[in-house]
Amino acid sequence: MFSVTKPRIEYDQNLRQSPNVFRDKFSSLSDREWKAVWLATENGTNISGIEFPTIPDQQLQLSIHGSASWQISIGEAFGFYSYIKSKVDLGAVASARFLDFGCGWGRMTRPFLRDFDLDKMFGFEPNLLLATVARSLNPYVPVLSGGFTPDGSIPKNWFDLVIGWSIFSHLSDASLRQWLAEVSEVLRPGGAAVFTTWGLRFLRRLQRDQQLLDEGGEVHWYARKCIEGAGDLRRESPPTSAANSSGSPLPTPRLTARRFSESAPFVR
Repeated sequence: MFSVTKPRIEYDQNLRQSPNVFRDKFSSLSDREWKAVWLATENGTNISGIEFPTIPDQQLQLSIHGSASWQISIGEAFGFYSYIKSKVDLGAVASARFLDFGCGWGRMTRPFLRDFDLDKMFGFEPNLLLATVARSLNPYVPVLSGGFTPDGSIPKNWFDLVIGWSIFSHLSDASLRQWLAEVSEVLRPGGAAVFTTWGLRFLRRLQRDQQLLDEGGEVHWYARKCIEGAGDLRRESPPTSAANSSGSPLPTPRLTARRFSESAPFVR
């Protein structure tokens, strides 16, 4: 069982007087300096008098994204954050609303904590365990939970930016199409959604790993999971097969040829 320590907000009266205490304190920092602040939370979550969200234990980080290193965890989040900022003007809409779709324990939300009013930031996670962990680690951001297929849990025509990191590798083609249609409904007109997908480079890596397995070698457990789900990858394109939608926190991807494409935003 994962251990969770709730962050202390100590009834900070600033939370009653300001829409975003992180923006008040840290808006002048460059993105590089802002990342350094988050890296420092590994050694203590009270920074410049502001209580930051706490960090999940290493077991949880390892099981969700394959690394127990906080530097790697938050580094990946900031890499995605930088990509999104290069495509989307975060300040274009006053009082814009933000949704981290399939948020897990809330890792990808963290770099955005100074960009939106805190009462306009939300996560969505269908796995109730992870939703509970995310709420416990970061009390600033409400996390909605709902079905593993769209069930109306997310408000329609509500969000200006929806992000999703490493979501589609958990979904079947049918589920993927349902969720993309749902995302288009929850976006406001002019809103943007940005998701990651596997790239062709990853396919090539898996093909090399499969050859290594065939020769009796060892590969990373995540690569093994992907190969088991995709089948024979020695062909140019992997076959399509159904995905497990049970919501296990461990990845069980089924890879399709269409999913080996580069990340890109779409705008409603």
